[in-house]
Formats: sequence, C-alpha cells, structure tokens
Amino acid sequence: MGYFYIENENLKKEFEALPIEIKNLIMESGIEIKSSEQLQMTAQRLKNLSAE
Repeated sequence: MGYFYIENENLKKEFEALPIEIKNLIMESGIEIKSSEQLQMTAQRLKNLSAE
C-alpha cells in the first residue's frame, strides 16, 4: 500500500479532497503517486471506470 500523501503536504490535501471510493481504490492499488498531475489523472480514470 502506498503512503505517498504522508510525505507531501500538497498531495495530502488533494488526496483527502477525493471521494472515499476513489481514495480506497488508489490505496488498494498500491500505486505511488509522484505529482499532483499524476494524482488528478489517476483519480479521473478511476472515476470513469467506476461510472461504467
């Protein structure tokens, strides 16, 4: 499980603002997010997948 958001205050704020379902999917995936852009893209893709 990735805890990328603990070390980066900006990513933490963005991560915490996401819906709980998206946060859970990201945490369960174990993906390491390195930037705000990567977090936004990942969250959007997961939202799109869950809408299908």
